[in-house]
Amino acid sequence: MLKYINAYQNEQSKPNNDAIFLREPDFTPTFEGKVKLPDIVYPYLQQGFIRSGEYGNESILILDASSADGGHHHYDSLNIVYSKYDKELLMDLGYLTDHPNKSFTMATVAHHTVVIDGVDQGTSNRGGQFELFDATIPDTKVMQASSHPYRGADVYQRTLIQINHEGKNDYIVDIFRAN
Repeated sequence: MLKYINAYQNEQSKPNNDAIFLREPDFTPTFEGKVKLPDIVYPYLQQGFIRSGEYGNESILILDASSADGGHHHYDSLNIVYSKYDKELLMDLGYLTDHPNKSFTMATVAHHTVVIDGVDQGTSNRGGQFELFDATIPDTKVMQASSHPYRGADVYQRTLIQINHEGKNDYIVDIFRAN
C-alpha cells in the first residue's frame, strides 16, 4: 500500500488537491459523550449554519453566499436549505443528478432565491459576504448575507432568523431584500 501512495503522490499529472486517507480496517472511533454540532459561518466558503437541539442535530438552516467562481457554477447566490429531524423541508433542487433538464436544476428559480426580471443570476464576480451572524441570544439566532448576482441591482440581501419555541419547534423568518 505504501508503494501505491508514494507513486500516486509523485505523479505530476494528478491535480495537487487530491488526498489519500489510510487507516487500519478495524479502527473504531471512540468519543466521550456526544458531539455538539456548532452554529458557524465558514468565512472562506461564505456559508452559514444555524442548528437547533441540545447537540445541534435536530435541525439545520444553511445560507450559502459563496461565489460561483470557485463552486458549483449554479445561479443560486443566497440559496437556503432547511432540514428538520433528517427531513429536507427546503431542498436544493440543483443537486438532482438524474434530472433530465440540467438547465432547470442550475436555474435561479430552483434554488429558493429571488429572480429579478425573469433572468438567472450571473455566476462570476458576484461576491458574497456575511454581514451578521449571532447565535448568542437565547432561543433566537440570526444570519445575514449579501451578494451582487445581478448587474444594476444595488441590493441583494437575505436575513434569516430562527426562533425556537417551547424547546421543540423552530420558526424561520426569511427576509429577502432586492431591487
